[in-house]
Amino acid sequence: MRGILLSLFVIAFIGVLTPVNYILPIVIMLFLVISLMIIKFPDNYGYFVLIISSISLQYIIHVSLGPLDMASIYKLLLLLMIVMAIFRLGYNISFVYLPIIFFIILLNSIIFSKLPINLSYIDIMKAFIGLVTPWGLLLIRWPRYTWKTIINLICLLPIISASVGGVLTLLGVYQFYSYEYTGVMRFQGSNIPAHLAMLAYIAFVVALIEGKRSHKRYYILALTNFLILLLTGTRGPLIATILPISVYFLDNIKAFLSGKIKYLMSLMIFLGVLITMFILEKDKLLARSKSDGGTVLNLSGRDEAWQFFLDKAHDSSLFGKGIGSILLANDGSIFGGFVVPHNEYIRFYYETGYVGSILLLGTFIFTFWLIYRELDKKIRLYYISFVIGTLIYSFSDNTFSTVQYTVPFCWYLSVMYSASIKRPISN
Repeated sequence: MRGILLSLFVIAFIGVLTPVNYILPIVIMLFLVISLMIIKFPDNYGYFVLIISSISLQYIIHVSLGPLDMASIYKLLLLLMIVMAIFRLGYNISFVYLPIIFFIILLNSIIFSKLPINLSYIDIMKAFIGLVTPWGLLLIRWPRYTWKTIINLICLLPIISASVGGVLTLLGVYQFYSYEYTGVMRFQGSNIPAHLAMLAYIAFVVALIEGKRSHKRYYILALTNFLILLLTGTRGPLIATILPISVYFLDNIKAFLSGKIKYLMSLMIFLGVLITMFILEKDKLLARSKSDGGTVLNLSGRDEAWQFFLDKAHDSSLFGKGIGSILLANDGSIFGGFVVPHNEYIRFYYETGYVGSILLLGTFIFTFWLIYRELDKKIRLYYISFVIGTLIYSFSDNTFSTVQYTVPFCWYLSVMYSASIKRPISN
């Protein structure tokens, strides 16, 4: 609880002081204080690190410490918390292969990749830490007393983002909505719309799983997060929700057919609210999905960007151009907003080639399978839909390289595994 109160205080503090010129020394001071707290209490102040993932700091606080922007500073805090939590809480030996595989991929980038001349080793390490650090959460053996708080926080992250965005809007620091080139207004809270959509998608599916596993009140959170997802106007995660919603539908139909009539009522209410919200927002989604008078599917420039990055990766297809190199790829030939291709598979291919992509995706799938083996049978289908939904979502956005997705995603997988294994905790 102390960690949560501290984090909310710091969020408000940052919001008030952001416009002030002396924000840099304040950021340094906060970084040092929080680091010391995390070193001593990685469990309690780990909650703070999780809550901060609900805010896209780099868009609100425009300061840097040398080569580190606010997103990089956050990742360092996360890494510090993970290391200290492993020492104090114990570790899951099942996932020790993760740092080994990631180190091999790093060596591939340094030794074999066709590195651009303007890509420094600092750039490589920054990108590497950003990619792999959230997966370090799986190494932590979370004690029982942390499970419920972590799960609740993950379900509340979009609501926290929306609340902080409202406060920042009142203070004149940031806007909790934005208008895109189509004229559509998109809700963004204290993020950008795509990042808030990531938080909302994860929170929605986690709430569905927890509604099945523990308490029906999570379904209220699921509906709230689905509404936030709709308000962002982001299409990729909405497509990804089809699978978990289908599992929920089939699960309740199965329960009804076995004689549990109350499940039919719950299903009708839940789906009725979902459909109503979707109908109310469908015009916004259609406006974002059509161009040229409604005759052409609008991919927001992704088709052009994907082809651009694939063409540039052609001469280094085996080992790639190095982790972090994709940030230097756009030479102005395509829209400047495409610093990355908004497709994780193309990103992996560009940076690590066939070798690194196979290693990365193989590692992810093996990790998902290890967790699946330990789960209660009643939530396995929900889990599978979550994983497949994530893989689908990754075709249209930067899921595995964005804090707002990987941190809550990996944190939840870690807690699921810790809560499911039968072996005692070892330090």
